[in-house]
Amino acid sequence: MRAGLLVTVLLFLSMPVHAESGWTTYGKVLELSPDSDFRYRVKIKVSENPSGCRNDHWFYQDYLSNGSDQMYATLLEALIHNLQVRVHVNGKCGFKGNSEISAVNVKAK
Repeated sequence: MRAGLLVTVLLFLSMPVHAESGWTTYGKVLELSPDSDFRYRVKIKVSENPSGCRNDHWFYQDYLSNGSDQMYATLLEALIHNLQVRVHVNGKCGFKGNSEISAVNVKAK
């Protein structure tokens, strides 16, 4: 009985939480972290994140998602050139309470 309850709780906790989708405000890319877990994380100093996920400034994208290479390249260029970006959060709170992203915009200087 306890084992079944434990398995149910663990499955529930491992599922992504659904949140709101939409665009964040523009902000500076502070950190970009590719990893071996088939995703990259990015920290952006935004003042508004509509997702409601636990971490307001951390976002992620899986390497295998459509457009992930282009989004990574855009974020890297913004980091290198100190440009502001905004990201579209798709309504999923996943990896460590971070918002999953589906698009990136760069603001002209």
